[in-house]
Amino acid sequence: AQVHRYASAEAGIFAVSRIDKGSRREYLVGTNNSDEAASATFATYSPNTRFGELLGSGGSVRSDRAGRVTVRVPALGVRVFRANAPMPRTSAAPVILPMTPKAGGTVGGRAELSVALADTSRFAEVSFYYRPAGTKAWKLIGTDDNPRYRVYQDVSALPKGSLLEYRIVAKDLSGRYSATSTWAFVGDPGGSSGPSTINYDPPENQPDSVSVAGSFNAAVGCSADWMPDCDQVQLVLDDEDKIWKRSLTVAAGDYDYKAAVNKSWDENYGAGGARNGSNINVKPTGGRVDFYYDHASHWVTSSAQGPILTAPGSFQSELGCSADWTPDCMRPWLQDLDGDGTYTWASVKIPQGSYEFKVAHGLGWDESYPADNVTLTVPADGMLVTINYALASHQVSVSVTQASATPDLTVARAVLVRDDLIAYPANAVPYGADPATFSWRLHFSAKGGLALDAEAVTGGEVVSLTRDRRGLPASVRTAHPELADAIALRVDPATAGRMRRIMAGQVAVAMYDDQGRLVDATGLKRP
Repeated sequence: AQVHRYASAEAGIFAVSRIDKGSRREYLVGTNNSDEAASATFATYSPNTRFGELLGSGGSVRSDRAGRVTVRVPALGVRVFRANAPMPRTSAAPVILPMTPKAGGTVGGRAELSVALADTSRFAEVSFYYRPAGTKAWKLIGTDDNPRYRVYQDVSALPKGSLLEYRIVAKDLSGRYSATSTWAFVGDPGGSSGPSTINYDPPENQPDSVSVAGSFNAAVGCSADWMPDCDQVQLVLDDEDKIWKRSLTVAAGDYDYKAAVNKSWDENYGAGGARNGSNINVKPTGGRVDFYYDHASHWVTSSAQGPILTAPGSFQSELGCSADWTPDCMRPWLQDLDGDGTYTWASVKIPQGSYEFKVAHGLGWDESYPADNVTLTVPADGMLVTINYALASHQVSVSVTQASATPDLTVARAVLVRDDLIAYPANAVPYGADPATFSWRLHFSAKGGLALDAEAVTGGEVVSLTRDRRGLPASVRTAHPELADAIALRVDPATAGRMRRIMAGQVAVAMYDDQGRLVDATGLKRP
């Protein structure tokens, strides 16, 4: 088994764990593709363990009580280590947290099935089974041995509306088992429901190419259908609005297609912008069809599937359009990822100020809503502006909120309400995500020097915090009503006893996802 541990954002260290299940020993492999020596700190499954060096010349390293280890790798070098002791045995079975699909959800095409484990510090193998409702025999889909634990199931041949039952079984190295179940219908899944959490601002890095590969490809000049590398169906990136576009003449018919990136199926997007999602259906009446793809949301659609909607207004030049009030500049492109008829666009790029806008159909002014301009006030830079448009009623709404969590150690958003209890802002958890799939750590240093890197807070000491599912005690919520919705994090007794000295130095609280990647980090303050 190989488990991802660390990857530098640029040239630098890439580290993995390799697990020998027979001896329950963990190996660490660190490589450095930069021209300078580099260090990285990352998690292991082996706390308080010395790792003897098998390859390299820097000597052994030792993990701390949380299992984190710091490794320095020379320029263009490789180091390999082996734990001197087996990974610790566990006293309880792993707790499985289903991720996708949610109970009662929809699976389609090549469907992703995924779970997280509540305890990310242990190695486990997770097997996924399914059976159609009303049958008895479970069929194995596959097994995964590293987080995010996932497999893919091809359900394209199953009748739409079929009810599938899923059974997920986890086994750790101590031989402890646990299992859970979920269920879903076969259909055409869309994007996630609820308020938009997508920032539609164009990403810095665009792919080399994007094509619309589907059952109409042969009809537009390709040698066959479903050809992601066919020149006739390659979209062109618009330098102004960073949307991929192409107009094709397509005969009337009933077709399916997906967006394929870099002329292969390795990365593709279907209905709702879902990676490896279900096919997108289109029924052109014959003639010109305009296709569009957004690499920020991965939404792909066409003029034959419904109106192309933008929000032209007095803020467009701030977004990168050549002028304001230009409906054909698709920087503010409203999209319906979940197929509920409400189109949404969101951005953090509109600076402080007052603006006006409308929603335009078809990239022109022939049809726009409402009759009068909509006013918009952004009180500060960096706010998240979200525009919603209900297609059936033509109702337009706009909201301005704080943007989603961004790691920042220069501000303190976590509150030490007691030496053994921390209140963490609930809005740092992405909308719709289960807090149980995240973990929190307390980072501290008497001399300062805490910093952020690609996947963690670095420097100083670190201890794990425990989320209290009951939330903050009633007495705390009464004394500090502003913290009523905060996430309650418990501090272990030994660390709580040192808290006065810890708070005299630099302190940070960080939130990590189920794959151990940094999601949010902030300073810690007293009420």
